Amino acid sequence: MRNGIAMIAISSLLAYAACSKQETKPADEAKPQASAPAAQAKKAAEVKPLEPQQVKKPMVKLSASHILFAYKGAMRAAPTVTRTKEEAQALAKQVCEKIKAGADFAQMAKQYSDCPSKERGGDLGVFPSNAMAPEFTAGVQALKEGELSPEPVESPFGFHVVKRQPVEEIILRQIIVAYKGAPRVPPTVTRTKDEAKKLADEAAVKVRAPGADFAALAQQYSDHPSKARGGLMRPVGRGMLPEAIEKPAFALKENEIAGPIETEMGFMIVQRLPSYHARHILVMHKDSERVPPGITRTKEEARARIKEVEAKVKQPGADFAALAVEYSDCPSKEQGGDLGVFGPGMMAPPFEKACVDLKPNGISGIVETDFGYHIIERLP
Repeated sequence: MRNGIAMIAISSLLAYAACSKQETKPADEAKPQASAPAAQAKKAAEVKPLEPQQVKKPMVKLSASHILFAYKGAMRAAPTVTRTKEEAQALAKQVCEKIKAGADFAQMAKQYSDCPSKERGGDLGVFPSNAMAPEFTAGVQALKEGELSPEPVESPFGFHVVKRQPVEEIILRQIIVAYKGAPRVPPTVTRTKDEAKKLADEAAVKVRAPGADFAALAQQYSDHPSKARGGLMRPVGRGMLPEAIEKPAFALKENEIAGPIETEMGFMIVQRLPSYHARHILVMHKDSERVPPGITRTKEEARARIKEVEAKVKQPGADFAALAVEYSDCPSKEQGGDLGVFGPGMMAPPFEKACVDLKPNGISGIVETDFGYHIIERLP
């Protein structure tokens, strides 16, 4: 799976616990989601007119590759790093100029970078804007997609040559047939590699048969805990899958299948599912499913509040993200209501239907689910 980076651990982005039908996890176990603080829940419970207010800027998702040049004394620099700060800066500038002259970024990262991401050509995958050092995030956001930083970006970790990448996430189901001795397989697996390959080939034939039920076959063949969910994975961005399967997976069209392909976890078969991207504003009430303890408004009060929000959202020039930050009761408010990418069966049925019915950039009316009332904007 995706390599850790030297700067900071990247947390999971899926923050739609307040409207998702079920939890789903990537090939590695997902990190727990944080619940809304009690103070925020208490504030959200108050029914108040929607007056203009100062709101903090929501987090966004970013994607980038980088080459890190650490120096002795830099934050988390390895003991083997002995170059001075001046030497690190000079080397970073030299490599930056090489890339401008046509050198391959990924090869330069593998040769020079002091970050574990060097093994992936410097690819950091998808990460939230608050997950990195502020200097690094600012450097990424200053670039257009596909653009190289004109000069190395300095952070407490060293100097970075940065290339901004497009944010791309997909939804997959997976079948993993493990074998004894594979690098990331528990000791309870006893089948040989040949036995695993034969079993994976058998599963691959069955999942490609007309009318095949991939989810049922995942439950039958897969050794991964995701089998309990029919092999359903959380949304994955580049840098989050085993390297051998990533390129084939991202090349798939909806409902197409790739594999079996050998990875460090065993032989892997994946199916790409349809996906949707949306943000929302959720107003909960005291009888909502998974309601935080601080929310005491009645269903009628919640209905009145969402009507006020709807009117505000539909005003010319309305800032949906700012309104989500200020008024939503979903943890996704911290991302401006952005739920990221999700697939079939991952959201409450009325929510999913509203997303399917909307065109990109379209905004729904009021949508009721067991979690409360939603205003939804489908994103491209």
